[in-house]
Amino acid sequence: MSPNENALAGVDYAKMKGFKNLMKEVCQQTQYLPAKKGVNIVPAKHAAFCEFHGTGFHAWLTTKEGLGNKAWISMLLNHLGLRDPKGFFHFGGIGIDTFLMGANDNAAHGGDPVLYMDEVSCGSDDFFQSPMAIALAGSFMQACRMASCALGQGESPAYRYLMNAEPPVEYAPSLSVCVVGLLNPASRFISGDRVAPGDILIGFPSSGLHANGISPIIRRVMQLPDGFLTKLNGWTVGQEALIPTRSYVGLVQALICAGIDIHGFLPVTGDGIGKLGVDKRHHFVVDNWVENIPPLFSFMREMGMTRRDLAETFNCGIGYIAMVPPNEVDDVMRVGQQTQIDGETDNYDPIVIGHVEEGDPGTDFVPWGLHLPPPGEE
Repeated sequence: MSPNENALAGVDYAKMKGFKNLMKEVCQQTQYLPAKKGVNIVPAKHAAFCEFHGTGFHAWLTTKEGLGNKAWISMLLNHLGLRDPKGFFHFGGIGIDTFLMGANDNAAHGGDPVLYMDEVSCGSDDFFQSPMAIALAGSFMQACRMASCALGQGESPAYRYLMNAEPPVEYAPSLSVCVVGLLNPASRFISGDRVAPGDILIGFPSSGLHANGISPIIRRVMQLPDGFLTKLNGWTVGQEALIPTRSYVGLVQALICAGIDIHGFLPVTGDGIGKLGVDKRHHFVVDNWVENIPPLFSFMREMGMTRRDLAETFNCGIGYIAMVPPNEVDDVMRVGQQTQIDGETDNYDPIVIGHVEEGDPGTDFVPWGLHLPPPGEE
């Protein structure tokens, strides 16, 4: 049968059907996961029904986030014919990255993710029938199981006339999520307004790049003779860049359930360490850091990035920060050391990295001798 007008225009539903069915399967297989949190999820054709069956006064948190350019690196390695160690065509972690961009932010306010909605859009309908799309659906399933969260509904459009990937990649999907988190009880909401001078900053290590600062990575690495196939840390720069984002959802819930008085959380994402300065009420002093930052950041330093650019772009080894009064430090350290990282075998390894004090807005990053103004300011 001849292609219809839609297919000729780059929207062939026959090519897209397989991926859509895979994502429907993720919805069906994950709708029961939030039951342990007292939440009933029923996926519907155009929405998801969400019902709380617990007791007491509860509330909901919503977070919208997008992945950015990390999928481009995945597609480039596929283009170069380099499989990841598990044969997932370098999309085995991309769904996890996408989900955690929203879920880690949601958790920063106390939310326990129970439902998320996704969008996977691409400039070519061919992507949706590729092995990479199959691996992507599987990584969304893995993300759900890590956080006992359900995929409720999603969207997967082809935008032939709107989206074009940067060569040599032929096409690369744009991914985003909307995460719904449960606050039970509603008093678990953490606004960050209670952060005050005297609070202690406790950092939790990252797994690597996570999903921020991808654009400068691409710009610099593509200038190398071997590009993302350049050897680093026993494999390639590309593989190092694709280490999945670490989940801090379970950590946050463990700290809250332990009754610890948390004044604020900060996911160290866009703006890197300098993101502390988003709170312009206080001055932040970071005087301690991880001994060895992840290899990719050291590599970018060797490539010519300044320490200031590193600190204002990347997490540099600390992916999440808790801000607590001094009397809670020992309990945060204990709970962090005893809590297993979601989807990993190790426990979180917290370290005290600094404190909050009165003063001009911004952050002193003492280990590198830097003063970082609030993001967006000189």
